[in-house]
Amino acid sequence: MLSSNVYLFLHLFGAFLMVMGYGALLARAVLAPDNKPMRIMGAVVSGTGLFLIILGGFGMKARLHYDWPMWLNIKIVIWLLLGAALSMVNKKPEWNKVLWIAIIVLAGFAAWLGVFGNTVQALQ
Repeated sequence: MLSSNVYLFLHLFGAFLMVMGYGALLARAVLAPDNKPMRIMGAVVSGTGLFLIILGGFGMKARLHYDWPMWLNIKIVIWLLLGAALSMVNKKPEWNKVLWIAIIVLAGFAAWLGVFGNTVQALQ
């Protein structure tokens, strides 16, 4: 069985990959919309990141014996929204400025929940 630190690493590394992949996709949509290899690479990197986020997150949940606190439910919704953003980046390039901000805000809020969600009474 893996330690909770390994799951935490996978979770954080996945978040890094996801944000990096979305950054590549958003930049591609603006600078080189016809660059299909970059689109594929951005989708693979962000998709791999989302998978690692889920793997690490549920691994930590199981290892640390969490129930289903509100902060964890909110994080799951955030990751679902970020997963849906992948198709929006590719299908609605005119939304890219809004998506850029939304991805940063959602990822930042998910990080805040991961660090402080346990300590905020309303989120337990």
